[in-house]
Amino acid sequence: MLHISTGICEYHNQRWYSYIEILEESEFFYEVKISGRDQSFHAIIGAHIHGVFFCIPKFGFGCELACIYDLSYNKHIRNTFDPYTIETLSTAISLLPPIRKKINKLYFDVDLI
Repeated sequence: MLHISTGICEYHNQRWYSYIEILEESEFFYEVKISGRDQSFHAIIGAHIHGVFFCIPKFGFGCELACIYDLSYNKHIRNTFDPYTIETLSTAISLLPPIRKKINKLYFDVDLI
């Protein structure tokens, strides 16, 4: 399965595209390739009983997400990546369809944030 979506990023009066390719998906996670600004990341985004997580295995990076649609709120992400990369990742992740929870609630819905 392969879905490709494109979003427009903006930071400090600069604009660029962010792309996300869904490489694998299940009821509880996405394995994706995110690219933009001459960077590319293989990432895993998913849901568990207490919330949502975000991992970039190549960087040995993983964290819980307080808000799936705005990574800049997450301290671990702010301390690891520059603002342009955070905008690229955030924009791409915001293009993902919701992940379903066991009780049929949508994990990536705004009302759960």
